[in-house]
Amino acid sequence: KKIRSVRNNNNSNNSRYRSRNNNNISNSNSNSNEDLNLNEFPSLASSSNNEGELDIEYSIKAGKCLSMHQPWASLLVAGIKQVEGRVWSSNFKGFLWIASAAKEVTNHEILYLEEEYALHYKTAELNYPKHYPVGVLLGYVYVEKVMTNAEYIQYCRENDIDNEKTQSPYLFFCSKPTMLPYPIQVKGQHKIWKLDTNILKQALMQFED
Repeated sequence: KKIRSVRNNNNSNNSRYRSRNNNNISNSNSNSNEDLNLNEFPSLASSSNNEGELDIEYSIKAGKCLSMHQPWASLLVAGIKQVEGRVWSSNFKGFLWIASAAKEVTNHEILYLEEEYALHYKTAELNYPKHYPVGVLLGYVYVEKVMTNAEYIQYCRENDIDNEKTQSPYLFFCSKPTMLPYPIQVKGQHKIWKLDTNILKQALMQFED
């Protein structure tokens, strides 16, 4: 089978030991619910697709977010992990922000999972995240489709993709991973939830530099 290339948008250097602290993290205590004016972010506004196939403007502006435990959260936003399992289904499709849960992660857990993905991709040359911060907004991915486990297995067979072994009944199949340069502290919620407007603005501003 083909070994798919892995893209990591933060271009961080690989390191054997992972930091678990929250250095270089932005902090926001705002609870504003004001409307978001995407004209403040020209690089995103100019990239929207008028044909509706990939409406970046609407999808990112919507600020829909999913909380995940580390180290899975950072691996998804880094593009190494490509599917996220859930026990509940959804018809969601589009850009989905990813936040890490507050639960701390150990170096043992990180190294174990990194070794699992090295075996999965049949290479040790993966650009793993340098840090796995908790309780923060990490970036976003594009959810192509939510599939059942059986649909995902069939999809992998038909497209000659290595199957990420998972027992979850429903899977979010993700692409276009994009990592924030500076994670933002955020309190997660259950299932798919909406980001606070000011936190979303802080995140979008990082892509305007």
